[in-house]
This record gives sequence, C-alpha cells and structure tokens, in this order.
Amino acid sequence: MPAPEAIFKPVVPGEAVATLVLIENSQAMVHSWSDLRDHHLPTLLGTMRLANPIVPVSRHVVDS
Repeated sequence: MPAPEAIFKPVVPGEAVATLVLIENSQAMVHSWSDLRDHHLPTLLGTMRLANPIVPVSRHVVDS
C-alpha cells in the first residue's frame, strides 16, 4: 500500500494539484466539527504539503 501522501503526488513534479473537500454543515455535524477542524483537516493539508513541497497551496472556504 502506498504512503498516504502518494495520493496527492502529481504525475510530473511541480504540476498543480486540485482537491475539493466538501463538509456538511448541518446540525448533525455540529458535534464533530471541532475534531474535524482541529485534527483531520490539518492532517490532510499537511499531507498534501509534504507531497507537493514546491507547489503553492491555497484554501478557499465557502459557508452556506
């Protein structure tokens, strides 16, 4: 099984990587949001950064 960051590695180094993360913002998710925000999202973004150290990473947040 490949390392977790392998899923974020571009075929050619330096190519852009696009990732879309959709997070449900319903009442059912209220209790899970802090864990998701404080642990899982930083882990995901950190893994992306390790796989693509020379590619700019930008985040855009849109609330509904």
